[in-house]
Amino acid sequence: MNDHRILRACLAALALSVLPAAAENTWFVSPGGTDSAGRGTAESTPFRTIQYAVNAATAGDTIVLLPGDYAEGSTTVGGAGLSRANVTKKLTIRSKNGRASRDTTRIVGAYATGGGANDPFGIGTGAIRGLSFASASSGSRVEGITFYRGSTGSVADSTNCSDCGGGALVPDNSTKVIFVDCAFVECRARRGGGIYFSSHESDYVRAVRCLFKTCANLKFGAAMRGGAAYFCV
Repeated sequence: MNDHRILRACLAALALSVLPAAAENTWFVSPGGTDSAGRGTAESTPFRTIQYAVNAATAGDTIVLLPGDYAEGSTTVGGAGLSRANVTKKLTIRSKNGRASRDTTRIVGAYATGGGANDPFGIGTGAIRGLSFASASSGSRVEGITFYRGSTGSVADSTNCSDCGGGALVPDNSTKVIFVDCAFVECRARRGGGIYFSSHESDYVRAVRCLFKTCANLKFGAAMRGGAAYFCV
């Protein structure tokens, strides 16, 4: 190869190395929105449910929850009970104004409806937690959101964790998720009322500046089982 060809090859390689990364998308969701194609990319045309936004997004995107109560939808998570949404890719999910709009941006679960012995406590058949996180969601961040009255089943389930994580469930011990400036209020589960992470020896799941209020459990971890909490109350 002559000198000119070598120079052209080097210049081409340099050009490829400095190309900008693909732009990340921002999606908007509101309880008053509509789940349909062609929406979600602007605050004026939001989706309605978190799961629809998760399905539309690609890894690295941001989902902005506009103020309101997100109390619709339920997704079965691999035998792990019901969640308002199952996060299946690396995403940032945040309220519009972070901590400032935390108390007005709520993912509302559901207490049990099955009529069992634990139903007055909130856990049992028909319960719905807030969010669950699949292993492919590793690296996700949740910011400025209240998890309100999320709950789980009451039967011990070491295989599928259907009794774990009333507010949020991270069942795979290699999955990294961080919760920042979130609140977990009146969330209940057999294990991990607020947050459940399958590893109690790892800080892959972190709660930073989070509030745990009146969360409860039947076995262990009223606020958080596994992971690590920093500057929480």
